[in-house]
Amino acid sequence: MRLILVLVVLGVAVLGCGRFGASSGPVSNSSANTNASTTKVAKIVDMSQLVGKTAAEMNTILGQGKVNSTSVTYDIPQGFIIASFSKDKKVDSLTFTLNSSTADGKTLPGYQFAEELGQALGLTISGTPTSTTALGEKYEEYMLSGMKCEPTVKKIGKAYRDASLYCR
Repeated sequence: MRLILVLVVLGVAVLGCGRFGASSGPVSNSSANTNASTTKVAKIVDMSQLVGKTAAEMNTILGQGKVNSTSVTYDIPQGFIIASFSKDKKVDSLTFTLNSSTADGKTLPGYQFAEELGQALGLTISGTPTSTTALGEKYEEYMLSGMKCEPTVKKIGKAYRDASLYCR
């Protein structure tokens, strides 16, 4: 009698745990993979659309900039953009720096992945960097507004906060 009772209890436990039967699927590790490509990131500014613009066009898009001897700095709510212009007075390099921000008394450092910063800035950043230096991680060149452009992102501390786009 004890043997039957033990077998019945064991049978109920096995069937009740959900690992067997028609409704159960294969057993797998279903932990979330935090991949930057699946993360939806809010757009800060579309740097790819600023390449080749004149200073007047940039002022219309970003507001009046502060003119320096070789560049113009544009303050935006999330950071600032420094634009350098070519001889024909069109943007050929852009640098974005994210402002420090705080929430619940903690400083939010930036983006965990280079791809996330690129997504927020409208830049195509994917794969492995073509080179890594003290200036940042350079990624594959691509064409924007008829110019070959090279994106570079920089990690400050543990987060990506700066991005540059050099075009020629």
